[in-house]
Amino acid sequence: MSETVIRVDRLSKSYVIAHQRKRERYLALRDVLSRTAKSSVTAGLNALRGRRVIFENTAEEFLALSNVSFDVSRGDVIGIVGRNGAGKSTLLKVLSRITEPSSGRIEISGRVASLLEVGTGFHPELTGRENIYLNGAILGMRHAEIWKAVGNSSFAFSVVREAHAGLAYARRAGTRAASHDVIVFCDDDNWLDEDYLIQARRIMADRSIGAAGGCSTPTNPGRLPPWFYTFSWGYAVGVPFNKIDVLPGDSNTELPISAVWGAGVVVRREVLEFLFALPGFPALSGRQGAALLSGEDLEMCACLACAGYKLVFSTALRFRHDISAERIDPAYAKKLLANFSSGFEITGYYSIIAEALDRPWRVSIVGFGRIATHALSGKLNRGSFLSLVAALRLPVLLTNDQRRVYHIVQRLRFERSKSEYSRLHGKFPRYLYAQPK
Repeated sequence: MSETVIRVDRLSKSYVIAHQRKRERYLALRDVLSRTAKSSVTAGLNALRGRRVIFENTAEEFLALSNVSFDVSRGDVIGIVGRNGAGKSTLLKVLSRITEPSSGRIEISGRVASLLEVGTGFHPELTGRENIYLNGAILGMRHAEIWKAVGNSSFAFSVVREAHAGLAYARRAGTRAASHDVIVFCDDDNWLDEDYLIQARRIMADRSIGAAGGCSTPTNPGRLPPWFYTFSWGYAVGVPFNKIDVLPGDSNTELPISAVWGAGVVVRREVLEFLFALPGFPALSGRQGAALLSGEDLEMCACLACAGYKLVFSTALRFRHDISAERIDPAYAKKLLANFSSGFEITGYYSIIAEALDRPWRVSIVGFGRIATHALSGKLNRGSFLSLVAALRLPVLLTNDQRRVYHIVQRLRFERSKSEYSRLHGKFPRYLYAQPK
């Protein structure tokens, strides 16, 4: 005979429902006396019948459950079926000790967890691990039992909050909260290989490397449309931007590259802390909710290059990218591509301004020629003057975005020259720039 784990015996649950009385323009004394007498008689009859005593005729007793009895044995799977208002949720609330029954008896052997709707019992401000501990404590589980259930992990999880909307600002908050010298930014749809962190530490042992990125493959290649692979770099799938000529099986797995994806990027914390402390950085905020803004990872790479660091692509860094169905849509891809253009424009300012500050005479001559060419072809705009104005050190003539990038690049060049001077004299700055092994 199977063991009974839940026994319900003649269970009833009633609620008192109050009704708002219709307001009357005039109320006489005889009306008050008659209503009081009527409610008193009704209350007396209810008392004689064993029902709840309800005064006044503006309330009624609603019986949600009436004399319900059943048993559930260990291993049984049951379903409660009924129309709206039949008492299904009320029965579950009584079984879960959320509300008390009006009459009857319930015997339960073991623990009971209630999931009346999706998300019930999970706090959005807590991490998954913290929610597990909270629900386990509510169920009466001991700390050792909960710890065993979550896998005895020794890694700490914490929630980092940022008031500003945007992926770049979220990374700024994560950088400030990090405690290790190397940071890996992993999005919620990135599945890193088991040795990803080990390979990241090995690569970043070279102090001249500022950031490293890897290659990704989709988790669902079978349902990707044919056009996807012509635009896969926009989804951080494949190889980041540059052409890679070395196969994964070759001995040299680290290759220089101009930019890496933000997905799975490995970067030095001290450099990011310095960048986020610069006035005007970042110029690109990154994705904000449903707004498909982009380019914040390219801006970070451009700043690292200005600081003298190397960017590398490693075939040893592998992860899989889970792409949801709503993102595999031509309309979504067109919107994503359109937002890339504005990000490329801003990040392009970095290379133009950096070259103008490094080679002002050469860039000035080229800048005059570009202005003349654009004027003759009717394509003259404010971007035509960028290299010349930057080479002449006249940021007041630049646009707001150009001026912001100009000051960031100028500060990076100043710190880089100071770092090189310190290196020549045997002194290294504690926070910035490529240092020898």
